[in-house]
Amino acid sequence: MQSYKEIRSIDIHYSRKFALSFIELHGRLDRLLRRFPHTHIYRYTPDPEIRTTRQSVAFAEIALNNNSTHMGVEGPCALSKLMPDFITGTAIDQMHCVSGGVVKKLLSLWFDSSNRGKPYSLVDASDIINNRLISIKPPSFVHRMPRSTEDLLHWKASELKNWFFYYVLPVMNGVMQLVYYEHFSLFVAGISLLNSDSIPNIDVNVASNILHKFVSEFEANDCFRYEDLNGQYLNVINGTRLIDSQIVRSHNQQLKLQKFVDELPEGKIKDFCSYKTYNDDYMIPNNVQLALENFLPVLKIQEYLRFLKDGKLYVSERYTGALQTSSSYALYRDHTGYHLGSIICFVKLSYCQCINENNCLNHRPPVHQVIIQTLLSERAFNVTYNQNVQYNIPYLYKSLKMDNYISIDVNRLISVCFGVKVGDDLYVAIPINSNNNE
Repeated sequence: MQSYKEIRSIDIHYSRKFALSFIELHGRLDRLLRRFPHTHIYRYTPDPEIRTTRQSVAFAEIALNNNSTHMGVEGPCALSKLMPDFITGTAIDQMHCVSGGVVKKLLSLWFDSSNRGKPYSLVDASDIINNRLISIKPPSFVHRMPRSTEDLLHWKASELKNWFFYYVLPVMNGVMQLVYYEHFSLFVAGISLLNSDSIPNIDVNVASNILHKFVSEFEANDCFRYEDLNGQYLNVINGTRLIDSQIVRSHNQQLKLQKFVDELPEGKIKDFCSYKTYNDDYMIPNNVQLALENFLPVLKIQEYLRFLKDGKLYVSERYTGALQTSSSYALYRDHTGYHLGSIICFVKLSYCQCINENNCLNHRPPVHQVIIQTLLSERAFNVTYNQNVQYNIPYLYKSLKMDNYISIDVNRLISVCFGVKVGDDLYVAIPINSNNNE
């Protein structure tokens, strides 16, 4: 692993020996970084001494009196009075620290032509990796399609995030040397565990152990949900006057529109507003008919190909409009638990012709079902830490489409998933949490 030191030593652009904000760790100049001879490297230390606010204030006084930096502290700062504890009260942002920091640095080391010939270099395999990468069709909520590593300098934070969580392990499988692949898998496993919607203490301990093995410490706070906030504001501003009123008015209109749709009576108008389109003349395919056998006979079957639920757009395989994205892979729930599947289509089953349900004695409301091709899935990636303890990365699966079709209520859909095809292999990734959907 000696040659891997350069990858593990992420250069931090400070010129002081004690430049880390949270720990007292002595930085040293490293001969490996010939292009940055004055850059200090902070080697991994299992139990570093944690800084405290009181100690930092004392160091600031010493620095002020001596007119020189002391233990990395240059002097007092008025902003330190804004919070009771400016050491523990400062968040480490995942978007810049992980995606735009470590992940981007590793990518640049892997694909920088100046590193050709080094054991960790992937320059000679870049064509294979890029072909795999650009062939990926992410879900429709991903606004930036995968790009070649040749455009690495222009990758945005969201692209780095999706690469790290959903693309890198399937794409690099069989291409990166095993020792580096297994080592990087530790980073993916640890960070993904800390990005869950809920994190029990046992998972924090597991993530800590995994990241310690990766030679890192991490604390999760991110800015992804605010990354496109300026763009959202600009979309509702049409002039330079009364900007605050424009934003409030636009938001109010969206709320009123949704309320109007919710209050519409059942019928074609509400169906169109909710599901966008229908096909009245619907010939039932055999696989759909088999999936719906428990619901037949019905008066009318109407098919629709897209469905919006909880802010997520599910797009079925039968939809022909999406060329660059694929939102047909989904996580769903039935009476046996949670499963992965591929959405074939959505159907509305009508049992009654009544116009006014209040005047119909035998009214039966319509039923909305999703037709799913089941997947045989198994967890595809695991890491080893703490004396050969194994941890399976819980959201990445290697899947196989089965010749089996089922029908479930649309409300049982949980999430749109990433589908990553590498050759003949299909990998399906469940979004790591409900907040980081682009």
